[in-house]
Amino acid sequence: MGRTDKQLIADYRSSGDPRILEEIVERHMGNVRAAVYPLVLNDADADDVAQEAMLRILAGLGSFRGSAAFSTWCYRVAVNTALSFLRRQKRRRARFTDADLSDEALEHEDHAPPRQAEVSELNQRITAAMELLPPEQRAALALVAIRGLSERQAAVACQCSFATLRWRLFRARQRLKLELGM
Repeated sequence: MGRTDKQLIADYRSSGDPRILEEIVERHMGNVRAAVYPLVLNDADADDVAQEAMLRILAGLGSFRGSAAFSTWCYRVAVNTALSFLRRQKRRRARFTDADLSDEALEHEDHAPPRQAEVSELNQRITAAMELLPPEQRAALALVAIRGLSERQAAVACQCSFATLRWRLFRARQRLKLELGM
């Protein structure tokens, strides 16, 4: 049986063996990527943000205290990295014009068969509705509804109280229902 995360971290701290870092990346990169995608809602951005988050995780191994599960700490770093990315994007987005956005939409027009087009349209509606959520609500919803974390784990990852997380979930679900006409 393989080593636990705590054992890996302890072994890395004592030896500095870079192969241990590779094992940590292999073990957690998929979850980190899956956690950031619902926040950034773009494959290329999710890859970039996940890589940045993983670099922060590896750089912060020395400061990991172990008061929460390592995976929960990874989610926290991933969410914080994604939120920072979204703040940077918001500043950059102000530079785009409507013409730029419509040209980009034409380039990515879907030429799929009818059933795929319906699924694609639904995915686009969900993505558009998710984009309207404040980042904190999007993070809460992504961690609980998509990643399957418990509300308590998600609260730790989002660095908020349990009550705050539940409120964010409620508001996010309420807004999605409104936007999707449910």
